[in-house]
Amino acid sequence: MSTDDAGMCESVNAASIAGLESGVVTSTSIIVPGPTFRQFAAYAVAHPEFDYGVHLALTCDVPEGPWGPVLLAADVPTLVDKSGHFWPTTDEVARHAKLEEVERELRAQIDAALASGIRITHLDHHMFVLHCRPDLVELYAMLAIDYGLPARLLSAPPDRLTDEAVRRAYQGAADRVARAGLPLLDAVLDDNYAVEPERKRAFHLESLRRLRPGLNELVIHCAFADARGVPPPHVDRRDAETRFLVSVEAREELRRQRIRQTTWGDLLSPDRAARTRQPRSAGDRRGIINDPQRVPAHDK
Repeated sequence: MSTDDAGMCESVNAASIAGLESGVVTSTSIIVPGPTFRQFAAYAVAHPEFDYGVHLALTCDVPEGPWGPVLLAADVPTLVDKSGHFWPTTDEVARHAKLEEVERELRAQIDAALASGIRITHLDHHMFVLHCRPDLVELYAMLAIDYGLPARLLSAPPDRLTDEAVRRAYQGAADRVARAGLPLLDAVLDDNYAVEPERKRAFHLESLRRLRPGLNELVIHCAFADARGVPPPHVDRRDAETRFLVSVEAREELRRQRIRQTTWGDLLSPDRAARTRQPRSAGDRRGIINDPQRVPAHDK
């Protein structure tokens, strides 16, 4: 069970930590260019027993607390709007972003996470932005293989991908990742975000009860409505989700359904896990960023 968006704001950070410490959430993915990345990174470094991924970001959906690239905006001009922040929608990314700038920025995000000392175990992406073009799907797989990190990928394209070129790219990406010896998921349950607060409990109970055998990932979005700082989008839905997932009822339902919880880290062989602990050097053919240890300017 994975929660996205750590690093977005204090509310999400606090709820993500509560989820991890409840024992129900097994993984958290982090927006490295997010305004509160450093706050969450300090926790993650101090708690290596938990599972952390890089939530690769090319969009920003929090206008009250915006973020932009880890690299200088001037160096990746097709990734930013007039204010120097990421585009708010995936459609804008699809229209504007140059592939070479996307690659440089995403490698910068992964390298910055590794340089911070976080034990990174996997990759996924904010707002499914890397599904918006075939070349971005292919890049997603290449990053997973280059860094030896599992990615949130199914063995076949999900039904919500309707563009045939994207579907073909997705299948090719999944096949390449599998040939590289990295795991693929059997199912990703991510249809809960729009569920209204009063229905969250029943929805998640039903989700747990309808899990099929295999490697499943239940993707959730945590936040506390009463936390200080900038609220995330749809904080009421996120709050209701969090309140249920940290409850005794949620833990009991996991036991009742005999669901075996696992982490992305559990899926990594020891030698592969060791190889993902260091950022790529400037001389590495894959290390094409300006400064692998640069953190977002607004987070200093």
